[in-house]
Amino acid sequence: MFKFMFSEIQSKKVLWVTPGGGVKKDENFEQALNRELFEETGLALNLIGPWIWTKKGIFNGRKVDFISYEKYYLIKMDNLDISFENMTLNEARTLKGYKW
Repeated sequence: MFKFMFSEIQSKKVLWVTPGGGVKKDENFEQALNRELFEETGLALNLIGPWIWTKKGIFNGRKVDFISYEKYYLIKMDNLDISFENMTLNEARTLKGYKW
């Protein structure tokens, strides 16, 4: 779990979230999972387990509200050594901590 401060949300909430992000137009959810996990943790998946949960949420942004549609998958990792080298500048700037 990552602890981020979300500056684009009106209240600038600090939230614990799983690694993840948006699905690009040429990706499916599983491809986005692989890409986002690598970008945010440096970890690569060999196998994606079953889709186990879906969550929808509405966030009140400073300029516009947005809907979050999240899919969660069961994954098994042998290596948990995290690298933040591939994070965006915004992700690195707003990251406040992490725990497994």
